[in-house]
Amino acid sequence: ILSAGFAIMAFFLAASLVRPLVNTTVMIKDIAQGEGDLTKRLAVKTKDEIGELATWFNFFLESLQAIIRDLAANVAIVDDSSAKLLNISRQMAKSAEDSSLLANTVASASEEISTNMAAVATTMEETTLNTNVVATATEEMTVTINEIAKSSTSARSISESAVSRMKTASSKMDHLGK
Repeated sequence: ILSAGFAIMAFFLAASLVRPLVNTTVMIKDIAQGEGDLTKRLAVKTKDEIGELATWFNFFLESLQAIIRDLAANVAIVDDSSAKLLNISRQMAKSAEDSSLLANTVASASEEISTNMAAVATTMEETTLNTNVVATATEEMTVTINEIAKSSTSARSISESAVSRMKTASSKMDHLGK
């Protein structure tokens, strides 16, 4: 009877020692395989080494949950920040495209202005040549007018002389006629 009592007591003692170890092993196996529920906790029924192991394992799970919560919050912040950065990069790309279009417009306008300036320069050169031709013609005309003026002065002198001689001749003719 005593042997049977010791055997039953040993069986219950072994079961009370093995059951928490088996539960701990099952939970750790469940977490390790990625299917674990981190909200589950080991029941702490004793204050011996098994109870202390369960207590520290529960503390480990709580710390792991806190890390995962912080990680989830940081992932949300990173996701929000990346969305904002994506939006900013899209705006910068749009601004760069707009700047490129403006630069092309300015380049086209500059080319057109350059072409117009070349045309103006050619026109100015032609105008200068024409002005020189007009100046030369004016000088020649001035010389001709001066010669005409000299000739007119000479002709007037000759005419005056002729008029004077005609008067003299007329007077002599009148005199002869009388």
